[in-house]
Amino acid sequence: MSKKKWNGEDFLVGKYQLGYMMVDVWAMSGEGGGRFNLCCDDKHPFMYVSLGYPAYCDAHAVLCHEAMEAVLTDMGLSYKPLCFVENASDVRHFMFNHNQFSEVASRVSYFLLKCHDDMLAAHKIVQKWKKKQKL
Repeated sequence: MSKKKWNGEDFLVGKYQLGYMMVDVWAMSGEGGGRFNLCCDDKHPFMYVSLGYPAYCDAHAVLCHEAMEAVLTDMGLSYKPLCFVENASDVRHFMFNHNQFSEVASRVSYFLLKCHDDMLAAHKIVQKWKKKQKL
């Protein structure tokens, strides 16, 4: 993020290792959760995380959720039924054993440690902007 004034649009927080891939992490100003794409089409894997929640712990929960879901998908442990409602939040199912769970925890914990300070700083930027918008 440059030192220029932020205008409320999504911005790149940074690129971080998540398992065996590098992921571009983007900040969103709203309270709309998050999303990821592992981009098997020659693009960089990316993740969007809403930082508009007043408490950073809520934004951090979104970051954890998206990171875990991305790793489970990357490891081939995420499943979608043949018949489903598109974009329903309960479509995905995850199945894994204890050893696979340890691998997920390892990958996600490294990622979270590496991006924590930058995400906290990005959350402060978003909160400062939101406060100014209410004035």
